Amino acid sequence: MAWRAYLSYDFWLNTHWAIGSGIAISTWSMKTHNSSFFVESNAVDKDGEAYEPHTSLSGIEERQSVTSADLPLRVSCRAFTSRRCAIFANAYVAAAFNFSAKYEVDGGRISTEGFYEKYNLTLYDMPINGLYSVNALADGPLNVHKVSPAAGGEVGALLTLPRGASLALSAFVRGSLTDIRKGCYAPQYDPDCLSADGYSNARYNSVLHTSSCQAVRPLIAGAGFSLCLPVGRRKKKGRNPLPSHPRAAAKTTPFETVPPVESAESVSPELELPVFADTLYSVVRLDSVPRVVVDDLQTRINEAGQLAFPLGGSSLSPEIEAVVDRIAELLVDNEDYNVYVIGHTCNKGTDPVNYRVGLARAKMVADALRKRGVESSRISISSAGSHSPIASNDFEQGRKKNRRAEVVVSHAPHDDY
Repeated sequence: MAWRAYLSYDFWLNTHWAIGSGIAISTWSMKTHNSSFFVESNAVDKDGEAYEPHTSLSGIEERQSVTSADLPLRVSCRAFTSRRCAIFANAYVAAAFNFSAKYEVDGGRISTEGFYEKYNLTLYDMPINGLYSVNALADGPLNVHKVSPAAGGEVGALLTLPRGASLALSAFVRGSLTDIRKGCYAPQYDPDCLSADGYSNARYNSVLHTSSCQAVRPLIAGAGFSLCLPVGRRKKKGRNPLPSHPRAAAKTTPFETVPPVESAESVSPELELPVFADTLYSVVRLDSVPRVVVDDLQTRINEAGQLAFPLGGSSLSPEIEAVVDRIAELLVDNEDYNVYVIGHTCNKGTDPVNYRVGLARAKMVADALRKRGVESSRISISSAGSHSPIASNDFEQGRKKNRRAEVVVSHAPHDDY
């Protein structure tokens, strides 16, 4: 029988990978039933007569238990299977501090006899000579290493809850990497036969201390629930500008300083913003978009897919329409977020042209979101032109990645972000 409880912290390096540590309390217990017969030789009683001491253990019931505190170093990964569900796995190595190890015997009998070969005679039930039969009652500490290495792992599924929390159901395994015992060669029973104080000097050792037990490596396997809570700190609005790429925002902690992003408008101050006859959105400078802290909604929007455009184009392909469907569903379910759509281009063309193309791409995506139920009052658009690439513009493969639109979210101003 075993159980395990733990408190841990994970630092997510990106959407899928994290490192972490914590503390885990593990305990296991087991019961052994054994019957043994021991024969010694060359013994002499108090009258100088040679004999063979015989000791028998019958129906011994022994319980052992070990409790350990693990300090692990863990690597975790996860993958979202839907908007609210994900699968995860982790593996760790740990230093296990074995602070409680003991055994108890509460059943069976211990009997001692003396066989005199000279007389072909067996004597028993003579307590004054150390020959007796008693109920087995003993307890004591197990001799184990105070610190030992351990390892384990966990796999499971999680369901995201409001405000970034999640509930996980998982299966786990934890085992010691080495034998945790010390001094495992003691006799199981040392009766001090034929001594006047044999009763008080008789010693019983746990079966785990004898050479009949090859190794003690506690192994725990099972399943359980865990509750995961987000840990972070809110920052004042506008303290740091938005990173040039939403994925970078998802990786950035609230304590890091992000350099300002140069917008196309600042590159060409004489350029006037284009006017759309049916514009329903505010057009903002890229560096005026509120900075986004690590947020589960932003992570899921990033994972929805790429909004990639052809050279000079701003129309939505079927692939973009499918990505917009998934993003709109997330935004409709999270009405307390503002939405910022940023258009980007490669370096083909002049700054004024690229700025207008980027803004046209942002507006096309914004229109598509509005048609799918996202209120236009929540949406702002901006253009970075060619000044926020995510790949090299030296080759066409990189330029294709830069011709894109990105959707960034932040809490409404009343949440003081």
